[in-house]
Amino acid sequence: ATPPVSAIARKKARVAEMRARARALFDSGASGVAVAACLSEYSDRLIVELFEEVLAGQPASVRERLATRTAVVAVGGTGRGELAPYSDIDLLFLYTNGAATAFNAIVSETVQAYWDAG
Repeated sequence: ATPPVSAIARKKARVAEMRARARALFDSGASGVAVAACLSEYSDRLIVELFEEVLAGQPASVRERLATRTAVVAVGGTGRGELAPYSDIDLLFLYTNGAATAFNAIVSETVQAYWDAG
């Protein structure tokens, strides 16, 4: 199912706010390293929040199983805390036995949420 336009707009607004904060930091004279760290921190928050939003729509039994058998790991510049402006975000989705079916559906929905956010 396609998310409502208002939900997509809210996600895009969160990304725009993150970029505006990083830009303000840069404009105030912060170093590139500080700006990259800021972008990484806000991206991490957004990644977690959107993942949690998707999980919230699942039955409690699925959420509990995924909480102990899955992980989302940031790699590349995101994982190092060195995210460049407008860079892509590299994530690794891991799961153990017994979580594949539920996790695959969650990952698909989560990746769509990330894509919608921009």
